[in-house]
Amino acid sequence: MPIGAGPYKVTDNTATVITTAKNENYTGAYKGHVDKVTFKIYNDASPAYNDTVANNLDINDLIPTDQLTNDQWKNDLSGRWGIRQSGINQTLTYSSKDKQLAGNKDLVKALGMDIDRATITKQIFAGSRTPADGWVSPVVDGYKKDQCGEMCKYDKDKAVELYKRSGGYKGTLTIAVNGDGDHKAWSQAICNGWKNDLGLKCQLKVTPDFKTLRDMINKRQLQGFFRTGWQMDYPSIENFLTPLYATGASSNDNDYSDKAFDAKLKEAAAATDTTQANTLYQEAEKILLKNPPNIPLWTTSTPFAWSNKVANVKLTPFGTIDFQSVSVK
Repeated sequence: MPIGAGPYKVTDNTATVITTAKNENYTGAYKGHVDKVTFKIYNDASPAYNDTVANNLDINDLIPTDQLTNDQWKNDLSGRWGIRQSGINQTLTYSSKDKQLAGNKDLVKALGMDIDRATITKQIFAGSRTPADGWVSPVVDGYKKDQCGEMCKYDKDKAVELYKRSGGYKGTLTIAVNGDGDHKAWSQAICNGWKNDLGLKCQLKVTPDFKTLRDMINKRQLQGFFRTGWQMDYPSIENFLTPLYATGASSNDNDYSDKAFDAKLKEAAAATDTTQANTLYQEAEKILLKNPPNIPLWTTSTPFAWSNKVANVKLTPFGTIDFQSVSVK
């Protein structure tokens, strides 16, 4: 039972439901309007969506990709939907245990170059994602365009050429994703693209839930690629770099380490001027391209929806629901 100092406190915590109630000891300015918030745990995005359409779930920030197509969700939820650009990005990280990938930067770059981000974000995500051109979200101060270079631009011919030069991938390359997060469509599209363009064998490895995937990542049990993403803790370019790619950082999922990168981070952190610090962090980000720790995919605009029982539903720049603003009709 977690303990916090926020406007709500946890009163019940099970595998299927987490219940919170107003914290009577909260003295801050942003008190909640509702007395209780119940979080329902779903194993799939579709039942949650259906419950939202039927007004049985009051707020939902995970709209299934098949409902985004042709704006079906906007028709189903007329007057009950919104979308906001958020400080969230999505990446494909390779396992440090996979020596074919970890020791071959040209192979990683070729695979990144052979992802048609524009088509995937348009057809699967209906424009709610934007192709990534670097490792930092555009919503934060310090973002710089095109830090990823050619690796983030789909070019089949160049990808094939670089893939052959790299020696290719022997055996079956896997992409691990969690089955409860609606990630099968886009990851299968990437797999199919690699099969068709590069001739490699590729298949998905789908875990039952996010926890299982993260456990396998943390225990370094995976080969190939696995889905990763980052939701900013605070709106700064630094937050998309230091926690993820500094040597030994807590969220450094493939043990990336580069002395020049670490030194640039320290130089940026010591800067007394924000503009100077941002420039140095941008230089650090550019270093990632030399030996990429992962493949940037896209940044997120989060679609969300609500029932006819609530009002004033808002999303924060972090991509989270602003529960203090919600009111019950």
